[in-house]
Amino acid sequence: MRLLTAIRFRELQKIEDARAPLMDGMVTLIHAHVHLRQEPASPENDLAIKQICSIIRTMENDNKILSEKRSELWRAILALDGPALSSPEIAEEQQKVALAIAWLDRVSKRLALNLLECDSREEALMAISELHTELSHRGSDLASSQDEYQVAQAEALVRHFPTDEN
Repeated sequence: MRLLTAIRFRELQKIEDARAPLMDGMVTLIHAHVHLRQEPASPENDLAIKQICSIIRTMENDNKILSEKRSELWRAILALDGPALSSPEIAEEQQKVALAIAWLDRVSKRLALNLLECDSREEALMAISELHTELSHRGSDLASSQDEYQVAQAEALVRHFPTDEN
């Protein structure tokens, strides 16, 4: 891991730390909004609901900005040190899943063009579709596992770099 990656990762952690209370506040305001909507209508409640909605919109915008900045930092980290942070085993399995999906796509296209009996072809296409769905889910699971692995690796490796406080 490079020093630049460590700096970016620490910045990413600061963003996550800033987002946590923001999200908690939004949840609290949403609960207040729901509670007020269940109360009998009154000018005071209507005003409070409008104010809560305005604050929630502001907080959502702040969260969106922080989330985008976090995503930019994470993409920059992966661009610089992605392979060093990645699990080779997960990456290999991801590649196998991608190849299997591509193979199923080719088979289904050929099968769709083939002049097999209609029932057999439809059954085969359904089976291929089910396999495709299973592989897609597996690919998503692997991507999540790789993300978790990369974050864990970055957290572990960033401890080896001096902080601003040192």
